[in-house]
Amino acid sequence: GMQEVSPDTINKAWPMHQFSEEAKDLYWPKKIRRISCPDPLTFYREFVATNTPVILTGMLDGWPCMENWTTDYLKSKFGEGMISVDITPDGHGDCIVDGVFVQPEQRTMQFGEFLDILTKKKEGDGVYYVQKQNDNWRKEFITSPLVADVPDNVVNWAENIFGLSPDAINIWMGDDSAFSSLHKDFYENIYCVIKGQKNFTLLPPADIAYLDQQEYPSGHFHYSREESKWEVVMDEDEEGGVPNVPWIPGNVDNPIHYKRFPNLKYTSPLRVSVKAGEVLYLPSLVYHQVGQQTQVDEEESEDSDDDYFHLRPDQKDGNSDAVIAINYWFDMKFDIKYNYYKLIDTMVKAKYFTKPSPVPSEA
Repeated sequence: GMQEVSPDTINKAWPMHQFSEEAKDLYWPKKIRRISCPDPLTFYREFVATNTPVILTGMLDGWPCMENWTTDYLKSKFGEGMISVDITPDGHGDCIVDGVFVQPEQRTMQFGEFLDILTKKKEGDGVYYVQKQNDNWRKEFITSPLVADVPDNVVNWAENIFGLSPDAINIWMGDDSAFSSLHKDFYENIYCVIKGQKNFTLLPPADIAYLDQQEYPSGHFHYSREESKWEVVMDEDEEGGVPNVPWIPGNVDNPIHYKRFPNLKYTSPLRVSVKAGEVLYLPSLVYHQVGQQTQVDEEESEDSDDDYFHLRPDQKDGNSDAVIAINYWFDMKFDIKYNYYKLIDTMVKAKYFTKPSPVPSEA
């Protein structure tokens, strides 16, 4: 891993330090903006071209799912449908556990059974989360009457911006304990919150050198019914070995991790609460970790990084017994931005830049 660098000894001339600091001056916001639906060209020019996250308001007004999607309604409409569910002991999937990159256990079950477990009507053996990012909305829900509750105004608007159809449309559904650890995607992400609130912590791609990404052997959670306990089962590749996965071990919202991974203190976290009825544009390559809550914050506290924001009266019913979102993933353009990103990524991986050079001693 990286050696600890205390603030007074970091060499301000170290290129990766300058890179990260300049991101804040050049494009990375201190606070996220909320705007109402701009035309595609303005949006592309101001946000996509600059890789800047932003929240869009008003785009889900009139979506039937905003009102309709109580757990009872969902069950009555599609309770028999078979869906993929990710299950973990504590809500943390795709994360580092005792030096292993661990993925959730995947089960196929009836949507109605999942909803019963989520609302505690039925006992489950862990934390259940619908989050299979394999285009699950189109693969598993497309035959359901729920499709009629999600109009296509947002996807049409986004197709105009990116000049593509979405590579995947995913539905996310869980309770307060589901959490996604810090990662990035090679997708432009238009993330629509339907019920509850999603709390994103975002970092600019320029923070890459401070994230201490490493290779971890990979495994997955498995619930042993015989022993009524969770275990981690190692994955196997074709040769019978354990494959490695590059992953970031740190949690930028956990104070303890700043002691364990001291370089996190040089990152520039942007904390963003996306409430029912809002849409987050999450640009490609932006690092993000995500938590959620079924009860929507009435208003942000004054000292929050997020905009101070009063809910309109009709948004007060964003509270729910499940947090639900739908997102559209568009392939990023593998262009000059990606070209530069790969250069930095390679240098960091090769430890070309990893150890900040010491401050020159007084000769």
